[in-house]
Amino acid sequence: TLFRSDTGYYMCKYSSSAAIVKKKAKSPIYIFINDSAHPFVEMHIHMPKVVYFKDAKPLVIPCKVTAPNTTVTLKKFPDEILTPNGKTLIWDTKKGYIIRKPTYKFIALMLCEATVNGRVYSTKYMVHRQVNTIYNVHLNVQHPVKLLKGQTLTINCTVKAAWNTRVNFKWIYPGEDKERVSITQRIDQSTDNIFYSILVIDKVRDIDKGLYVCVVTSGPSEKSVNTTVKIYDKAFITVQHEERSALEAVAGQKSYRLAMKVKAFPSPEVLWYKDDLLAADRKS
Repeated sequence: TLFRSDTGYYMCKYSSSAAIVKKKAKSPIYIFINDSAHPFVEMHIHMPKVVYFKDAKPLVIPCKVTAPNTTVTLKKFPDEILTPNGKTLIWDTKKGYIIRKPTYKFIALMLCEATVNGRVYSTKYMVHRQVNTIYNVHLNVQHPVKLLKGQTLTINCTVKAAWNTRVNFKWIYPGEDKERVSITQRIDQSTDNIFYSILVIDKVRDIDKGLYVCVVTSGPSEKSVNTTVKIYDKAFITVQHEERSALEAVAGQKSYRLAMKVKAFPSPEVLWYKDDLLAADRKS
């Protein structure tokens, strides 16, 4: 049994070596499988099929028919009729409508309509101009990221891209244990074309420390950003001061700098005292 989807080119090949020499080893033929209830080979009624618009290349609206004598009308939604002229807009029963030099005007919902036995049939195509422009990629964390064992690591990779651009995310991280890692994605197009990929690891361990890379691709375009994650067993603090036991200042001097080197995690609160009394609220 033949179906409308069987409409298309068929190839007849001849295996004779003499025919190969004469370049007559194969001959193509196009066969229409007539189906009056389905005048189009592909019927896209509820969900339009996406057709990609490419700069400087012909645009084909592939509403191929099941019978060669079917009259097909091309419309731009909602009701603009586009008339073939044999030059810039061509009707081909084996391909559909061919627009030789398309402009941005054709980036729209297009409809092919045919009337068979008094009934109107329609198939829909959405023309989409694919863009691969990634403006910037950044992470929402400081570099490096410092955590205590058992805390939760959350890294948000944010991408701003041109309209009509779609992006793919790939995370590279230590161990790549997918069972412990949760990655979610979302899009915000309220003002700009913004994409988010959020990586979360609960109860981090030593094996989670290292380099985390967010790789963003869109067609041939690629950008990446990274950060280093450090994991500490417990909180710590060390304080170092100048080796001199006494410092001198001149009476009336506007200011004097006392320096202490503090290394700690988490970030400590630093207060200065003089003779067991709080000397200043400000610290740096």
